[in-house]
Amino acid sequence: MDLAITGIGTNSDGKAKELVASVHTLLSDGSMPSQPGVHQLTSPDSGSGSGGSVPPAAIAMQACVKVFCTAVAPCYTLPWLRGTESHAYGSGFAVQLPSGEQRLLTNAQVVENHTLVQVRRASEAQKYVARVECVGFDVDVAVLQVDDPQFWHGMPALPLLHGLPEIMTEVLTAGFPHGGEELSATRGNVNRISLGGTMRELCVQIDSAIVPGSTGGPVLNLNGQLIGLASANSQNQQDRGYIISLPVLHTFLANAAIGNGAPAAPYVGKSTDCFRVQSLENGELRVQLGLPPRPAAGEDGGVLLTKLPPDSPSNGVLKEGDVVLALDGIPIAPDGTVLLPDGPNGVRVGMRYLVQRAPLGKVLTYVVLRGGKRLTLTTTAAPRKQHLMPPRQPVPKPQWVVLGGLVFTPLLPDYEMVVPKCQLQKVHEPPAFEGQQVVLLLRVLQAEVNIGYEDVCGMLDTFNSTKVENLHHLKTMAEEAQGSGVEQLEFHLVTGELLVLDAAQCWSTEMDIFRVHTIPCRASSDLSLRAKRTAPV
Repeated sequence: MDLAITGIGTNSDGKAKELVASVHTLLSDGSMPSQPGVHQLTSPDSGSGSGGSVPPAAIAMQACVKVFCTAVAPCYTLPWLRGTESHAYGSGFAVQLPSGEQRLLTNAQVVENHTLVQVRRASEAQKYVARVECVGFDVDVAVLQVDDPQFWHGMPALPLLHGLPEIMTEVLTAGFPHGGEELSATRGNVNRISLGGTMRELCVQIDSAIVPGSTGGPVLNLNGQLIGLASANSQNQQDRGYIISLPVLHTFLANAAIGNGAPAAPYVGKSTDCFRVQSLENGELRVQLGLPPRPAAGEDGGVLLTKLPPDSPSNGVLKEGDVVLALDGIPIAPDGTVLLPDGPNGVRVGMRYLVQRAPLGKVLTYVVLRGGKRLTLTTTAAPRKQHLMPPRQPVPKPQWVVLGGLVFTPLLPDYEMVVPKCQLQKVHEPPAFEGQQVVLLLRVLQAEVNIGYEDVCGMLDTFNSTKVENLHHLKTMAEEAQGSGVEQLEFHLVTGELLVLDAAQCWSTEMDIFRVHTIPCRASSDLSLRAKRTAPV
């Protein structure tokens, strides 16, 4: 059931009472039912969700805003060109952080590739410029700030409570769906809490879809308490919706240092375990590992750690072959699940949630069985280390160097098809030294200087017999070659191809190539700073 709410102000007590009365009638078909399952939503100040500090649902929906995003996506085929400008719309809402500060929350994808973000309050015509303060693509949450104090005048902000709703709790998803300008609400019921959704995070599943345009809006119970943030649906799931839960929001804000009185820190991602485990549900396997064949209440369950990559934050503490019995005092079942802490009774989730919920820097305590001995080990919650292949989000901006019509760029997810199959595993490993990049010959802009090379592309290995460390290194070596007057420029790919250019012809014709292909200069401007190298030569 969709409810359109228009022309509502929050400064008049009379109007507010009329609004509440009318919405109560619409929501309950004649009466306002008591709302079950909200006892675990608690205020960090009072310890409970009651006390009259949380506005009812009708007033709480007035914290919703429409988000207007102008975006320009990168052009990966010709990286020096500006991509196409697009306009996206979504929803957001005002929250009051534990520190008392106010911010706007929305989905990360709503502001992806943003060049200008504006917001508009419900039932108002004025738009305000919003500043994107922090984006967490791995949890699909973005924090916005509006610097104009007029925007916040009379704006209700939803307290950011703690906890999870009970199954079958009735909820309202507020937002601005496509096809209209009015604030709208969709009613549904909580039917599952799990690690899922588009981000594989702790989410609340409801039995009604999140319609396009409402993503990023608040999800409320009928008492006006915030349940979470509406997440986007995948195309093949039109009969359900996913809500980014309050615990995920709190962990994200902690990792970004937002709302703690300190300046926001660059967001580097959530905590991750990065190891692979095997379930221990086979009795014979359990006996061989020194465990009871079928654990009873109070006996060890546990899972077998089978793969611990070198970039795991637990590397050097845990070992392959360990039986992980508990994490932070919470027993791990033989199927790899744990009882959800601070959640509804009986809800089980994968053990990795215990790591994901930990703020960066928190000490994690593992209990493991190693060689028949029970050990207590500690490690620090940390994000996964960066790989040579950058993450797909945030969308990386391509850099370039053009030499004699040969277009070089660092490896990006959109260029993975250029990587030889024999090198795919390598590019998904951490860099050997700080600043290392995989440099690709992306394409050849045909000209007389490069005749015969038009179909060549791949990973660059050396330039004039020197191994290429990153794109800046290639740019620097090319400038040195021009200054020293070398006769030839030699490019050797990892798959064996050799490209040789006449150096004098390369330098004398490059401006013609730039003019034909509207290339502003030899290299992108963000290559002006030298990349740091820490590995020995």
